[in-house]
Formats: sequence, C-alpha cells, structure tokens
Amino acid sequence: MDHFEFVFPIGQLANIMETTHGLSTLLQSKKCDLNKAANLVQTAYESLHELRVKFDELPKTAAHIVKMWRTSQQFQDRIVPKVLKFVDGLCEDERLSCA
Repeated sequence: MDHFEFVFPIGQLANIMETTHGLSTLLQSKKCDLNKAANLVQTAYESLHELRVKFDELPKTAAHIVKMWRTSQQFQDRIVPKVLKFVDGLCEDERLSCA
C-alpha cells in the first residue's frame, strides 16, 4: 500500500468519489428533489471536468503523499505478462487444419 502504483490511482479515485458523493447521497434518498439533483449533476460535471483539466497536478499530490510515507516515488519495473488473444488460440488449434 505504500507504493506509488497504489497511491496514484487511489488519489484519483478519492477526488472522483468526493465530487460525486453529494449527488449520490441525494439520489438515494427517499425525498429526492429532482431540481436540486439536476443542479448537483451540473456541478458534479463541472467539477469532474475541472479534475480532468488539472490532471497534471495528481502526480504531484501522489508524490507528496508518498514522500510523507517515506517510500519510493517511482513506478516499480514489472514484467508485463503476455495475454493471449482468441485469435492466437485459433491459430494453434489443430482441429481447424484441413486434413
């Protein structure tokens, strides 16, 4: 949990959830005012658009959190496993060959 790979997406998710929490709570209530909900939808849309515009600040925020936790600020090097596609399996299937 103290790796940059964990902190970076959690920071992004926290910003999104913070933006949509009020709207979600209002829409789940039994006495939902649709006019107020429409206003919150517009506000949430504008806030999410602003988060998208300020996306470059998210790595800085994540780096600050990781620095407070005294861990590495770099992504770890990993070997990406090769994912076989359905077509790859068909090419190797012997039942499809003409005999």
